[in-house]
Parts: sequence; structure tokens; C-alpha cells
Amino acid sequence: LSMAKQICRDKINLQIAFLSKKRNIDKKHIRIIKKYLSGLSLYNDINSIMGIEGCCAREYFNAISEITEFSKRIRHPAKDPLNSVLDLSYTLILGEITSVLSAMGFDVSIGFLHEIKNGRPSLALDILEYFRVYADGFAVNGFNRREFNSCDFDITEKSCRLTDAGFKKYIKKFSHSVQISDKIFSVCNNLKKEVLERRCQNGKMSETQPLYNCV
Repeated sequence: LSMAKQICRDKINLQIAFLSKKRNIDKKHIRIIKKYLSGLSLYNDINSIMGIEGCCAREYFNAISEITEFSKRIRHPAKDPLNSVLDLSYTLILGEITSVLSAMGFDVSIGFLHEIKNGRPSLALDILEYFRVYADGFAVNGFNRREFNSCDFDITEKSCRLTDAGFKKYIKKFSHSVQISDKIFSVCNNLKKEVLERRCQNGKMSETQPLYNCV
């Protein structure tokens, strides 16, 4: 539970740091997120922790909607180009995290924050929380700079997907812009040390030491 709190806390702090660098957003969003974060320590169950994470994520994407053409976060299937790029970017980063964790000997199906579900890499999803902001920055900057346009997507009433040409453009830009392999290894390695060494008191995982200082 302490690790679940720490992952959630780290993710929210990364979101705050991301928004703090954007000039054209209403700072009220940051204040609201900080208020939610301040209450995290009061809860001692996963559902409540995930509830705090969800409230912060909603406010975070409300802020992002002020600086790009984006209405709200819609997961699988994406209904608009920005959500489509977010989904794909998260998936690519998740795949790399899963590979690194597996190579280190972790059972990726057993996480701290994300519950166990058949076939789901829950631990990799936990670590993904540290890297979503990189995907968010790539997507927001890409659309604001007009690096992607409507011709790159096949948009229907039910979904929005990159075309073959759009996917090739995306992969080229993603590979150039989102270079985080060293950071992924660092977070996974720090997790391994945390698990093996139990940097804690009374047998509990530390609630104050981030796995990686990405801020």
C-alpha cells in the first residue's frame, strides 16, 4: 500500500511539474490538483488512492484542453487525433517497461497500484505512471506545432486511427523526441533495489523516497 501511495504521489507531482511549465493554462488547475494530493495520506485503501489519482488526472487533462485542440481524455478506442497519439505513445512506452522489468526478473502481472487482472502487466502499468508526462508532452507539442494534421488520421464515428503514412511519421517523430530508455531502466532498477533492500522502517516500503526524480 505504501508503494501504491508513492507511485500515485510521484505521478501527480510530475503532472504538476508539467503544467507549471505551461504559460497559457489557468493556474487554478494546479491548485486543485495540489488540494487533492494533500489528502492522499488520509487514505489507506487502493480504491481511495485510485480515486485521488482519477480526480487529479481529470483536472490535469482539463488544463491540457486549454492549450491544445482537445476536449477530454477518451481511452480505447480514441475518438480524436490527440487521444489516438496518447494511446499509442502510452502503449509503446508500456512495452519497453514490460521488457525491462521482465529482463530484471520481475513478474509484471503483480503490481502495487494496479490490481491483478488476467493478462494485464500491472507492475509495468505502475511504472508507466512515471512516464505518461513524456507522452503527454510529445502529443501536446506535436499538435501545437502542427506536426500532425487531419490527413494523418483515419477518423470515423467510432474511432480515430493513424493512417499508414501517419504512423510512419509518428514513429519517426516519437523515436526522435521521446528518448527515455535510460530513465526507464533507472526507475526499474531503483524499484529492484527498493524491493530487495527494503529501504523502510518496520518492514514497510518507503512512502517518501521517489523511485526516480523525473521532475
